[in-house]
Amino acid sequence: MKEIVVLLATYNGQEYLRAQLDSLVQQTFKDFQIIVHDDGSTDGTVEIIDEYQEKYPEMMVQYFGEPLGSAKANFLWMLKQVQADYYFFCDQDDVWAPDKVERSLQEMYRLEEKNRANALIEPQAACVFTDMRVVDKDLEELSPSFIRYIGRSPENIAYTQILIDNPAAGCTMCINRQLKNLVVDMLPFIELDLIPMHDALVLEVAAIMGGISCIDEPMVSYRQTGHN
Repeated sequence: MKEIVVLLATYNGQEYLRAQLDSLVQQTFKDFQIIVHDDGSTDGTVEIIDEYQEKYPEMMVQYFGEPLGSAKANFLWMLKQVQADYYFFCDQDDVWAPDKVERSLQEMYRLEEKNRANALIEPQAACVFTDMRVVDKDLEELSPSFIRYIGRSPENIAYTQILIDNPAAGCTMCINRQLKNLVVDMLPFIELDLIPMHDALVLEVAAIMGGISCIDEPMVSYRQTGHN
């Protein structure tokens, strides 16, 4: 049985967190755990996490550690703590389509098989990302495609293209164990302040060491709140 985790980084997210958690527990594919690390919230975020952990004890796991100061550091810290086969990054104020996990895993399995056939080795590092709907704080649509909204193309997944025109948002990504291990092994040798975001690092490593695939459909409602 494959182990699948959703890494949820939280910080003062009480206003929208319940909607995101509801979209996770309502996924069509349910055999995964939600790993939460809060970065020192001072509002009701932790109480909401506790509420859902009590309601879904088999699904929700809360990790405790010192506040890290950024979403980037939070996600990379969780990557180091958690052992699984596949990892999803999850932001606290978005809403996932019901089949996001299922569709992403299906594409991941296809990508891994393609990589294996091409390389004649065990699965290489792999990353799958999707498009998003851009919405306002009330989930009213502003754009049906985040990738086009920012003037980029889902086909730009070569390393040199990613450096200039990265089309992928971390909150849409699914990565495999091989990619996770490569990223974590690099962290002691990298100055964290020089990394723009965790997702840029992950995608660049995937482009060099394995493969990337895009599901060119909106699988996330990317909420614009004025604070994100």
